[in-house]
Amino acid sequence: MAREVEDTLREQGCSYTKEEVKAFGGGLGRVHFVVASLREDVPVTNVRSADVQVKVAGRRLDRIRYRTRGGGGQRYLFVGIDPGTTVGIAAVTLDGEPVLVKSSRTMAMPDVIETLYTAGRPLVVATDVQPMPASVERIRRAFSAVAYTPKVDRTVEEKKTLCGDIPYGNDHERDSLSAAMDAFRVYQPKFRNVAKRLPPGHDMDEVRAGVVRGLSLEQILGKKVPAPGRGGRG
Repeated sequence: MAREVEDTLREQGCSYTKEEVKAFGGGLGRVHFVVASLREDVPVTNVRSADVQVKVAGRRLDRIRYRTRGGGGQRYLFVGIDPGTTVGIAAVTLDGEPVLVKSSRTMAMPDVIETLYTAGRPLVVATDVQPMPASVERIRRAFSAVAYTPKVDRTVEEKKTLCGDIPYGNDHERDSLSAAMDAFRVYQPKFRNVAKRLPPGHDMDEVRAGVVRGLSLEQILGKKVPAPGRGGRG
């Protein structure tokens, strides 16, 4: 039975470790597999017979473990959130490409945070109203993101213009998407400027992230940067 279980795990490409416990008089008394997959993705079911029992259970941690948000080399994002009974969420890259536009009546704050974490690394969290609602502020703090709100509340026509040709399904998605695009357009001139001054060989997204956080190009690169059009000798 242990061989059958192991064959199944291998066929499904599961990552696992195996511990064998010898039985008195030879053979195996127990085999313990630890599978690095979600419980519902483990291709083995509970089995009980006269000779053997297969038991599958999720692992319970002895304490809560935290993981760093925005890690793993994920893309930076401008995020817009429309809070309320129905939550709207939208995210675009630092180049203004949409990667997430959705809404839901059943999403709690932890669900919103998990959805954004899966999409990328929120660099800016924005709303379409001033001041930023407390629920959105808590999400912003979860990612240590930069806050963005318009100087005055946006009109419906302004929101539609900000969304451009990006499709959305309802008013909540429109409002969150317009907030993300509003923040993107505010930083776009700074991105163009830094692109002209950035020496070759640097990660553009990391540099732009530093600019959004209020750092100068000199601070980001840790050295003097030649003025535009005045190149230098290497």
